[in-house]
Amino acid sequence: MKCKFHGPFGFSGGQLISKDCNVFDAHRFEYEYRNKEGQWFRAYGNENWEFDENGLMKKRYASINDLEIKEADRYL
Repeated sequence: MKCKFHGPFGFSGGQLISKDCNVFDAHRFEYEYRNKEGQWFRAYGNENWEFDENGLMKKRYASINDLEIKEADRYL
């Protein structure tokens, strides 16, 4: 299953997220965002989620790498 989400998420200019999801709640993700100064970044990594009996996330383990990129190098 491939999930794509769009939205501002607290950054000026917004960000685009691409996630590869599976039934084991482990995800590979990458997203692009820019900071208040207008510099673009690509963040990517892996994360695991654990949910409680109400379906709320109770634990999140993530390994995230941020890479400074030029606007012309964006692909998401």
